[in-house]
Amino acid sequence: MITKEKIQGIVVATLKDFLDINGIEFEGDITPQTRLIGSGGVFDSMELVNFVVDLEEILEEEFDQEFSLQDERAMSRRRSPFMNVEELTSFILELNEEGE
Repeated sequence: MITKEKIQGIVVATLKDFLDINGIEFEGDITPQTRLIGSGGVFDSMELVNFVVDLEEILEEEFDQEFSLQDERAMSRRRSPFMNVEELTSFILELNEEGE
């Protein structure tokens, strides 16, 4: 079963690994409010794309289903799903519910 807590845990763990592997410095703890893009965000645009690709692969391995996080719908939303960890978690849950 896919829960918010499980998805958020995967997003946070993937984010921590990505930052470490790529030598991206981030001060403080990663929380649901950690900004991924924009002012004070963790990533520039290329880093975000690479992180999302990694996250898609991990989600597919974990749940044996495909998650397309970079589709037109994600990019055209009024509030970006890549704003912070919490928004990304909610977007993944929304995609899962639609896929069931």
